[in-house]
Amino acid sequence: MKSQVTIVIPTHERHDLLSRSIEYYKSWDAFIVIVDSSLKKCEVSLTDNFTYLHCPLTNFGDKLNIALTHVSTDYVVMSADDDFLAKNGIRQGIEFLEESPEYVSVQGNIISFYQMESKVIYKANPINFNGEGDTPLTRIRDAFSPYFHEFYALHRKINLEKCLEITKGIIAITPVEIAITLVSAARGKHKILPIFWRARDTEIRTNYNEDRNIPITDGIDSMSNPGHSVLINDWENYLSSKEGLFFKKQFVECISHEKYQGAMLFDLAFSSYIKSQKDKKIDYLNIFILKLAKLLKKIIPSQLYKKIWTLYTLTTYSKNRFSSRHMQGYPHSSKLAENDWKMISSAIITK
Repeated sequence: MKSQVTIVIPTHERHDLLSRSIEYYKSWDAFIVIVDSSLKKCEVSLTDNFTYLHCPLTNFGDKLNIALTHVSTDYVVMSADDDFLAKNGIRQGIEFLEESPEYVSVQGNIISFYQMESKVIYKANPINFNGEGDTPLTRIRDAFSPYFHEFYALHRKINLEKCLEITKGIIAITPVEIAITLVSAARGKHKILPIFWRARDTEIRTNYNEDRNIPITDGIDSMSNPGHSVLINDWENYLSSKEGLFFKKQFVECISHEKYQGAMLFDLAFSSYIKSQKDKKIDYLNIFILKLAKLLKKIIPSQLYKKIWTLYTLTTYSKNRFSSRHMQGYPHSSKLAENDWKMISSAIITK
């Protein structure tokens, strides 16, 4: 597998989580490229299959483009510094793309996990998406109504290069993630395989959403700190900004369709995306629980808070976990998936 795939791990000021990832992936028969925009280097011992790139305060899109210049394999998959890919899932994804040239990317099913001391519990995150339409128009419509995230899929390197090409110079982080779905849907099909793919850590360790949820109103030069990648509140405002117009221009020039078709596809994607965001039902109960949890964390002892939060998580995860225990594509549905989950849960517990 090493000659076929490279895992790219983007990270920023989370060296404790990065160390956990390194420990997990060091036994993999794959190349791993770490691209770190932290101010200080991560001082950690690496095996020969790792490449560590230190790019202090580099924008998210530029950081990923730098990482790709160090990739020589045909396939690339990204892993968050707090997530874990399933080894056999990636292997099956490679086999699928080898046999299916009309597909540009592939992924499987995802679980969310939570660590309770020496035990790890999880819940399934079912995927309801079809990215196999025969035309760019159909695929983009389906990918953005509602929006489907393809960031952590297995990509053909040549396709991912095209996706990230349009993010050079983009400050905001969300367009970088969206660019991968946008360009991929314009270029080819996306497959969801009924296999275990990735385990996602649900513990919130940063104030990312609070600190960086700032709308851009004045394009690329509006931010004084080039490493400060922001999220976007007002998409209509962003798309009419200097950076938003630049993003659209990059997309239109990148894809192989006629220019008017490229502009039409971009407008379709974002009109669908904005509508789906507006139509999204607000989970007021979940918002209340998160606000209450934040308040309790400030006013009660940390050990008591942890016990309360663990009990709540165990209650909410248990029903989902047992109902999905033998569903195809989840940790206990096959021997391969079970072996992958054992490796992942062991890495989480022994961090």
